[in-house]
Formats: sequence, structure tokens, C-alpha cells
Amino acid sequence: CDAALADLVYNLRSLPGVLGAKISGSGLGDCAIALGRDDAEVDGYLRIPVCIGGDGLRLNDLRA
Repeated sequence: CDAALADLVYNLRSLPGVLGAKISGSGLGDCAIALGRDDAEVDGYLRIPVCIGGDGLRLNDLRA
């Protein structure tokens, strides 16, 4: 990955409430994913709420 993406992942990992973060995709400026508690303070980052249940991962509709 490039330096900007590596910095993003390390910054996310250092935030209270973030349980982990990693690059996603090819890693060359693509994107990163982080998992954390609902109360994690991740100001400045796009938060996409998801739920994990018996039927697998469910992405909440962001258009609502």
C-alpha cells in the first residue's frame, strides 16, 4: 500500500473504540475497513453501519 493508506489504517487503529483496521482491495489507494464499537469516535471518516446476524452480514440502507 502507499504511505497515505498506511497512515489511514494506523490512525484508525489508534482511535478509542476501534477494534481493528486493515486495507481492503488492492491496497494502492483503494480503501480501508475498520471494525469498532457503536460508540467509537471516528470523526472525519465515513461510517457505514452494518449488522451481523444468523443470515450473515447485512448492510443498512444509507439512502434512508
